[in-house]
Amino acid sequence: SNPVEIDLTADTAVNEAILVTDRYSRPLTYHIRLNGGGKTVSRADGFTDSIIHVAQSSTLYLENITFDGALTDDTADDSIIRIAATGRSGMPANNDSHDNYVVIGKDAVLQNNHSSQTGGAVCLEAGTLILDGGTIKDNIADKSGGGVYVSSGDEGTNDNADVFYPAQFIMNSGTISGNKAVRDNNYGGGVDVETISKDEYENGTNPSGFIMNGGVIENNAAYDGGGISMSNYDNVQILGGTIRNNRCENSSGVNRALGVTGILCNFGAS
Repeated sequence: SNPVEIDLTADTAVNEAILVTDRYSRPLTYHIRLNGGGKTVSRADGFTDSIIHVAQSSTLYLENITFDGALTDDTADDSIIRIAATGRSGMPANNDSHDNYVVIGKDAVLQNNHSSQTGGAVCLEAGTLILDGGTIKDNIADKSGGGVYVSSGDEGTNDNADVFYPAQFIMNSGTISGNKAVRDNNYGGGVDVETISKDEYENGTNPSGFIMNGGVIENNAAYDGGGISMSNYDNVQILGGTIRNNRCENSSGVNRALGVTGILCNFGAS
């Protein structure tokens, strides 16, 4: 169905999460295009949860809008955007309700968030995230993934205890810069990918991972993997774009943290 068009007409401070999902995890999906008109959405005083929560195979397009985590010495409890298999109530989603789709488009900015968890700006646990002209900058994660954290979400409830939902981040254009995951043993200042097991890697059953077709990942920092970190058997393909000037305390800009990781570097990457 066609997305619902929402135009923001003023700067806004929110005191609860914007839900692009059904509040009670019923099998309902939502398709929203949010055009900010250059305006800013931030957290109200005392609100520390994610600003946007996407679940239940919902779709969100962002353009010409800034989400500001209002970075202070106090940390938030979550990322700016959480893309999950479950609804906000925490009730389990249907097994077929995990194909979320989020696009950070032209002139959309996620900035200045300090999360006590993984994913300073975005925590992707189920579905597809596309960076297509937007900017993710100046965020901090106390755990891994200063800019973006990608992990196949474990439902972990009832009969679905070992269900993992595919999670894929595609970067076509845009910038990931100035993000940090700098505590000891935290990975991926720009992007941290922790998605699939050895069995899934060998039999090709999980398409999760990170594909970089273009854009710039620069000036990020982490204990390891200042630009990009991947672990175990993750699928990371660098097909284009630029990775430069990232800093880490323990290795180079692109880090293979653990296990056997496949990296495809094609013409056009630098």
